[in-house]
Amino acid sequence: MFVVYVGSILTTILVRPGARRAGRSAGRVHPRRHASGSWFTVLFANFAGRRSPKGAAKAQAAALRAAKRDVIGQELAEARRDAAYR
Repeated sequence: MFVVYVGSILTTILVRPGARRAGRSAGRVHPRRHASGSWFTVLFANFAGRRSPKGAAKAQAAALRAAKRDVIGQELAEARRDAAYR
């Protein structure tokens, strides 16, 4: 999101002097639409990030930490495909 934020700032700065030169030809998107679209992305992502449930992320992290302790793995006795497990 930092890259989009910086891109939004640069687009906004660069659009101001060049907006009149770009014109509104049929096949081109106006530069102000790019700037407004990138600002919308930044604002929406910040809003969605704040609305996400933080408790669910903490619970998932705790479950992963518990799985790291509780999972029993098998190890090969030697570095061969047909080696026995220990």
